[in-house]
Amino acid sequence: TEKKLYFPYRKYLLHGCLKTDDGYIITGDTGKYVYSPAFVASFDFDFNLKWLKVYTFQCRYTSILKSNTGYFLSGIKDFDGAQRISQVGIDSIGNIIWERNYLDTSYYISGFLGQGVKINNKYFSYGFTSNSTNLNEIGYLNASNEDGNLLFEKFYPMQQNFSFRKMIEYNNSLYAIAALDSLINNVTFTRFVQFSKISAETGNIEWYQLYKHYSRNNEIHNLYKVDNGFLMCGNAVNQNRLKEFDSTHRIESDAWLLKVDTNGCIIPGCKPYVYSGVQHILHDNAIIEVYPNPVGEYFTITFKNQQLFNGSNEIFIYDMAGRELFNQTLKALTSSIKLQNTFNYSGAAFLVIKNDAGMFYKKIIFQ
Repeated sequence: TEKKLYFPYRKYLLHGCLKTDDGYIITGDTGKYVYSPAFVASFDFDFNLKWLKVYTFQCRYTSILKSNTGYFLSGIKDFDGAQRISQVGIDSIGNIIWERNYLDTSYYISGFLGQGVKINNKYFSYGFTSNSTNLNEIGYLNASNEDGNLLFEKFYPMQQNFSFRKMIEYNNSLYAIAALDSLINNVTFTRFVQFSKISAETGNIEWYQLYKHYSRNNEIHNLYKVDNGFLMCGNAVNQNRLKEFDSTHRIESDAWLLKVDTNGCIIPGCKPYVYSGVQHILHDNAIIEVYPNPVGEYFTITFKNQQLFNGSNEIFIYDMAGRELFNQTLKALTSSIKLQNTFNYSGAAFLVIKNDAGMFYKKIIFQ
């Protein structure tokens, strides 16, 4: 179904949408003047316009939540060219009840990236901001009450460029997907995905997991609660596949689906990392090779990046039910090791290697 929304302005952009009992509330901005005033509009389920409010200030409200008195909006407001965090409460027909603007001069560029979260009468808004000393993105989360009074405000200078992409509620806690750029053992990886559980009371990160699919530019854009865990979807750059017929040899981006349990684990035996500022990375199978696979009586494990395995390494093999088939600790790994298949097991399994650099895994098949 497609519906053109005719407004009496030069142009308009949509930023937020909320489904209600009798239709939709949408937010956006218009091209009525030189700058773009914000608007909020209400439609029935056939997208017939019920009411429309256009405000005199330039603002992009990307989150809209139902409140007891109407709606709770969060977004970015322009103050003489500087973008600041702004929140407003409106009644059921769009009239502003209260307005809160966060003008901390140490943080001058801000961005909300998605729909906020409501838990009981607490309203959460998230995204990123940048401070006045550099342009690095810093993760941002705030919680407000029904009247827009700030309950807490948290900044997450985790790594260079850290920003929340999506946040949802589950069992009165916040679960968030974020993007971050990072280094490990002086090896540069441009972008990872962080999945974390965050306290709704304090905003503190209780645990987190880090994922990557390829070595460059991993992104997760959406997060959903499913039975026994979460489903995520995004994209990752595949540096092994160049764009065909492109003289610039641009690198392709592949779709990426990820299903994890309630601890953010892809593989059996995984435990959530308690946030300590120490980086832990769950690498995909591009770091490890197993030959032959399916394995026979003997199989060889080859490590493609020796620098990541210089210290102590724990080697595990788990079946798909999480039962441990094998474990061994080695002080340092050579470029490859050979193991004998004495496990009396057939079917899919996970080879897992844990060390100070993180957790590395490879899916293998036993005949």
